[in-house]
This record gives sequence, structure tokens and C-alpha cells, in this order.
Amino acid sequence: MKGLDLLMLKFLAKTLGITEKAAAALLFKPNAEDSTKLTDELQDNALENLLAQDAERVNIIKAAGGGDEGAKFTEGYNKGKAETLTKFEKDLRTKYAIEDKDVKGVALIEAIVQGASKENGGGKLNDDDVKKHPLFRSLETQMQEAIAAKDTEYTTKITDIESNYKRNETVAQVKARAQQLLTSKKPILPKNAVAAENQIKAFLSQFDEYEYEVTGDQILLMDKTTKKRLEDKHSHALKFEDVVNDKASAFFEFQVQGAKGAPGNENGGSGTIVAPSNDAEYKKAIFNAKTADERKAVHEAYTAGQGS
Repeated sequence: MKGLDLLMLKFLAKTLGITEKAAAALLFKPNAEDSTKLTDELQDNALENLLAQDAERVNIIKAAGGGDEGAKFTEGYNKGKAETLTKFEKDLRTKYAIEDKDVKGVALIEAIVQGASKENGGGKLNDDDVKKHPLFRSLETQMQEAIAAKDTEYTTKITDIESNYKRNETVAQVKARAQQLLTSKKPILPKNAVAAENQIKAFLSQFDEYEYEVTGDQILLMDKTTKKRLEDKHSHALKFEDVVNDKASAFFEFQVQGAKGAPGNENGGSGTIVAPSNDAEYKKAIFNAKTADERKAVHEAYTAGQGS
């Protein structure tokens, strides 16, 4: 890969918030012989891929409190905190008959303590005596707890937003990898570009239902609720590639090369062979094949589909 291409990948990865490998998968076509490798040839829909990824990035930023959304969230928090303190002060004024509405916060508590001292026959207390007074300490604690409760609410929301941001970022990487694997399987897409894009989007949306741990090229699938890893019937971790293949077979039919490198067709003519997606379809295709070359092509298509 040329220096300019590498520079472009670094820029896109930084701008879009994804790995360089994920950025490359959006741009370049996969190698026909090894789907884990990419060619230097741009995908036909490379620009659409980048625009879609950028739109997702913007949505993530908004969800995480960036830009205007972040300002509104902070403004809402400050307003809520002020309202909490105002209500606390209003309740104190009512309870202790304090008419001066300009006295707020600690000054309000001090005024209450001075009033209580005067009612009990005591003189004016100095600042130190006020702050040591049991009533002062009690009211101060109540005020601090009211504010702390609002702070906890805010912190919880921020934590949720940050977690959601990280998850969306991970899912975006996972979807890029799933799309790369899908492209390598050569799906037969509708000729209508909008219909083709919607079909791919519907397929990729299936990967919103999991949690993931991504380590380099390894993607571990986990249950979204329990966060436990997903396993097959042998208690082995589900392979991401197997899940992609399974879900892809429910959305697409795939092109395969016929025998001797020539395109084949399940009807015996030129074109493509539709790879059988299960054992029953495989047996039927073998039975309907008219020549040994066709049977070989069907077998190769089925084997490639199962092992890719």
C-alpha cells in the first residue's frame, strides 16, 4: 500500500473513530482468494460506505452529549441543581419564618441558627459557634445531601452516555468487519442501488443484538443482557465468521465460480451458481446437476459457503 494510501487510512481512522483496518475495509475490495486480506482496488460503493460511517459517528457524538446536545444536557443539569437548592431554601424559610429571600445557602442556615439562639435566650453567636451549633450541622448536612443526590443523578447519566458511546463505537467496528466478510462472499444484490443498500443495512442491523469484546482481529460475541460469551453446543466460543455466514444466508444468495474457473449456473447455462445454504438444498442441487462439472461446482460452492 502506497504512502498516500496509508496517510489517508490514518486520517480516516482518526476522523471516523475507527481502526485503520476497519477504514480499509470500507474502502478496498477483499482478496478473492483470502477474505482476510484486501486488494488495492477501491470498492464501488466506497464513498457511500464512508458517508454512512461518518453519519453514524455524528449520531454517536450527539448521543454522547457532544455539540448542542452536550450543552443542553449540562444546562439541564445546572438548572436541576439550582431548582433543588431553591426548593431546599424555600422549605427552610417556611419552617423557620425567614422572610429575607436574598439570604441563601450557608448564609440562610446561619440566620436560622442565630434566630434559634436568640429565641432560646442566647446572645449573638460568632461564626465559629454558629458552625459548631447542632442545628447548623444538621441543616448543612441536609443541604449537602440534596446537592449530592443531584450530582449522583448527573454522574449516572454521564456514565450511561459514555458506556453507550463506547458500545456504539465497538458495534461500528464489528459491522465494518461483517460487511467486509459479506462482500468477500459475493452476495447477489438487487440491481436497484437503494434496495441493495437497504438489504445490507437490514443485514448489519442484526449485529446490534450482541455485546462484543474486540481484541485485534478477534471478536468475542456476548449476550447483551447477561454479558456472558456465546457458545456453541460444544461449549466453544461462537466464531464471529460463523455468525456472519449464518445471518448472511438468511438475507442473500451468493455468486460462486463454476468448475475450471468458469462461471456456472444451476440451470446449466452461463452465469452464477447459487450456493446451497443447507444440506437439503445441497442434495437437491446435486440431484438436479446435469454434468459432472456442474456437480463439482455445486459441491465446491456448498463447501466454500460452509467453510468461509
